[in-house]
Amino acid sequence: DVVVFNNNLFFTTFTSNTTNLCAGGGDARLYGINTGIAGAIPGSSMTAGAGALLPDSGTATVRSRILAGGGIPSSPVISMSASGGARLYVGTTNSASVQSFGIDAPTVFKKLKSWKEYIDQP
Repeated sequence: DVVVFNNNLFFTTFTSNTTNLCAGGGDARLYGINTGIAGAIPGSSMTAGAGALLPDSGTATVRSRILAGGGIPSSPVISMSASGGARLYVGTTNSASVQSFGIDAPTVFKKLKSWKEYIDQP
């Protein structure tokens, strides 16, 4: 499944490197690609097709990253912390852990104005 967040598309792919497709061997990759509508957001420097994933080192964003452990990847899941940071989580069939990646979140997403939860009791 594709996830859209902050004008970026996030999705995973799998390329098998074995003749036994059920074995799960292969390369899992995470993609983050800008949609090109970021120009409408004040202060944004993103352009269409630009990378949306933060690198392990350096400052330039990248379009894709190979997931550690290989195997078939899950759909990406995005979580925002109370402090406003955003992280993307992905698991694979060959990895015993969920991998976490930092992603950019604009400041306008970082303010919780109110919260009300209503649970209907029969």
